[in-house]
Amino acid sequence: FVASILTQPLDVVKTHRQVGLTSSKAMITKASSTTLLKAISYSDIVKSIHKRDGLKGFYRGTIPRIMHMGLWGTVLSSAYEFLKYQSQP
Repeated sequence: FVASILTQPLDVVKTHRQVGLTSSKAMITKASSTTLLKAISYSDIVKSIHKRDGLKGFYRGTIPRIMHMGLWGTVLSSAYEFLKYQSQP
């Protein structure tokens, strides 16, 4: 739970960077006949998110992420206990 909250801003910035490389917001330059996409810097992404949504923009998607991590933890723990029980002689 705490780890999800602490790392959520980093995940939001990473996701914006990944999506931004192929979106219309990416800076496009043409070199001969090929089109190259320039990567958007992390600082530009942070400034953009903060300007558009404020601090809460960095925590968008926190609830689904916590639910996902909780479900994954439950499945992983259950599988571990099941396999531990099955492997005993």
